[in-house]
Amino acid sequence: MLYAILTHNFRIICFEQGKLVPREITNISDLSEVAYLSKITDKYSITNYEKNMWYDFQTHVINRSIPSGHLTLEKANIDIYNIKHDSGYMRVHPGEKNVVDFLVPTPNLWEEFRILTIEELSALMFLVKNEWYLTNSNNTVKVNSNLSNHSQISFGELFIDFNELINAICDNSNQYNNIFLDFTFNIDWKVYKAFLYKPAIIFVLFGQGYTFDQLEVSLKSLAVVGEYSGDVFIVTKEPSKDLQSIIPQSILPRVKIIQMEGNDTLDFISARIPMLCSNLLDTYQPILYSDADIVFDRNINEILSKATTAKQCSAQIEYFHIFQESDHNGGSFFKQDSFDMPKVHGFNSGLLLVPNMKNHKNSFKAAYKSLMNYTTLHGRNLPFADQSILNYVLYKLNDFNPSPISEQTQIGGKPSEFNKFDPNKPKGFVHFWNTAEKNINMKKYLDNYLIKKK
Repeated sequence: MLYAILTHNFRIICFEQGKLVPREITNISDLSEVAYLSKITDKYSITNYEKNMWYDFQTHVINRSIPSGHLTLEKANIDIYNIKHDSGYMRVHPGEKNVVDFLVPTPNLWEEFRILTIEELSALMFLVKNEWYLTNSNNTVKVNSNLSNHSQISFGELFIDFNELINAICDNSNQYNNIFLDFTFNIDWKVYKAFLYKPAIIFVLFGQGYTFDQLEVSLKSLAVVGEYSGDVFIVTKEPSKDLQSIIPQSILPRVKIIQMEGNDTLDFISARIPMLCSNLLDTYQPILYSDADIVFDRNINEILSKATTAKQCSAQIEYFHIFQESDHNGGSFFKQDSFDMPKVHGFNSGLLLVPNMKNHKNSFKAAYKSLMNYTTLHGRNLPFADQSILNYVLYKLNDFNPSPISEQTQIGGKPSEFNKFDPNKPKGFVHFWNTAEKNINMKKYLDNYLIKKK
């Protein structure tokens, strides 16, 4: 069994150019960089993840054919150890950066370590490298490595017992494809729950001209006003180089272009559904699909972080359409396959929140199969196909709730109507679906909003 070595000041011992060095957890790319303790009889040696190289205590290199020397562990405290070689103890040198030696005859704080299993190390790395939303809070939190040690972890404003947090994270019931979506922990008698905040926003772009112009404004608002810090996916058949000029530099490194072919209206308006069935979004929470005609008019990280706790998918309600009756919102499907539910408003799927893929991917797989089977039987000329099938499936599977998207969305209109929006009370999203000159009206709204905010 392999054990990683955590220093008293919250660093992991790694190999770097054949030497042992303490490294910030955020600076570890993968498990192969870590130096591990491996037990041989009643002693220990230091090896790599593949266990094909061993550290030599005489030459201080990792690849000697037959290494010399071994280590013993001495318990210093509960779960804390001193690591001894001959007459000296392993030390992270307090005065010199990135120096590990075995010269100290009497152990003290700099010679104390915690050893971690691979599972615990993986959990710790995932915890430290990501942001988390604590229920009933206003901001996301991260681990502060400089305030953490081998006994407690600084998590936002909280200080949590190391074992309490690691055991909570390693609860397999919260895992999905090797990531932790949430975990619950205690500080004394008080209980807390943290949700992974790793958002993704999806756009679909088929065609150039006005569509390009809309997406350019939407992306600008996302970067400048929305202050969005997560990844962006753009599903398109257009060459990636054609998109470079419309993507703001601040988010360009986090944009992923997904090539997808489209030849008719059904392809263009329904591309989000196969995307939401794929494995590309499995590591994200939450996920937001956005049409290109959306302007973001406030910092959306607060909206999205709270959305990590959502139990159902969410979208903008159309208060002028009843789901069971409107062909815009799934009424045609409901009439052919009615089910028991009170009359509800249909929703506009141009802005669609998916809390995560673990609990909701099956809904979109079902929608994809329904759409494929229906169009095979009745043809591809199906008005409002994507929106209708999503209304029908999400309502029937009880996987829809208007909140939180409906409360955060306004419907954009002509420039003469912009004074209806108070730039001091932005909601988050303005959807310009009901205007012919979307790109022009979007730009005017964004420019007007930025001027008023100044």
